[in-house]
Amino acid sequence: MKLHGKKVLITREKSQAEALASLIERYEGVPLVVPLIKTECKKNESFAIDERSYEWIFFTSVNGVRCFMKQHRDADVLKRAKLAAVGDKTAKAIETYGYRVHFIPTMFNAESMVEQFLERYPNSDHFLIVRGNLSRDVLLKVFAEKNRTFDALVVYETKPNVAIKEQLIETLKQKKPDYLTFTSPSTVDTFVRLLEDTDLLDDMREVPAVSIGTTTEEAVRSHHFSTLITPKTFTIEQMVDALLKFENERLR
Repeated sequence: MKLHGKKVLITREKSQAEALASLIERYEGVPLVVPLIKTECKKNESFAIDERSYEWIFFTSVNGVRCFMKQHRDADVLKRAKLAAVGDKTAKAIETYGYRVHFIPTMFNAESMVEQFLERYPNSDHFLIVRGNLSRDVLLKVFAEKNRTFDALVVYETKPNVAIKEQLIETLKQKKPDYLTFTSPSTVDTFVRLLEDTDLLDDMREVPAVSIGTTTEEAVRSHHFSTLITPKTFTIEQMVDALLKFENERLR
């Protein structure tokens, strides 16, 4: 299956856009990279991590791993605790630092993570949840309901890349993408925010939108896009696979 020169808008942050762009090119598509969000690591100087004890540490994104390890790579708590990752990419990021991952859910989202974790480890307690400023509160709410003891540590901040508005508008007008891709709710929200005072938004809602997972799909749906494409496994590889299948069916 090929994309036959179809133009695909890539909205994820710059440091992660290249991998998706390469996949699009591999299948003879044309990537249009316009990073709509920026991610910055946040210092946690007041958080005395080595004075704390955790049974489990939860990582829910690659950015969370990167920013946590930037400050706490050699922390003793990492050697004592077991590590949980929301998906394969997050697990691989942890393993590059030499640590073993003890739990990955079968579906790569927070709901599956907390449900399957508690089924497998019903008596576990004392958690550290590594997150970003815009991360959803699924783990926090469920662990609170289950009376588990936990700390939540924000190690990175996701911000809208508002400075790229003119580039986005120019790309949409001149290149006219055949597909939009979104890898987080924040990419969807920023896309709509930057276009809401233009005459482009209604037209863009008619362009098929590919989401990385169900959480992002919900954001796309809430903004009234007409055609939604979501893979069953929440990775960029499966995003592209779902896109290829959709394009192939359109050509029949």
